[in-house]
Amino acid sequence: MKIPYCDYCDSFLCTECSIDKDRENYPNHIYQRKCSMCANDEEGNQMWALGQDCVSECPDGTWDDEYECKECGWGCSECDDDEKCTSCRLGFVLT
Repeated sequence: MKIPYCDYCDSFLCTECSIDKDRENYPNHIYQRKCSMCANDEEGNQMWALGQDCVSECPDGTWDDEYECKECGWGCSECDDDEKCTSCRLGFVLT
């Protein structure tokens, strides 16, 4: 479900917002709004969506999925995508 106005997101660079859960299937759930697309910054640099904000690059523990930073899998500190962990958090081992 799309939020009709992006002023719900924290960043003025956010151009498209969404809600993580479907209200019809989860009527009693607390919904998290998130930015799903960002505009370029004032200097023309690409920005990536991360939660309710826009960032200049995806931080450690996330990966770039078409200009949206998504979290790596559980136990990963770095990854190439949601299935390929390249570095583990303390106490975990690559298998």
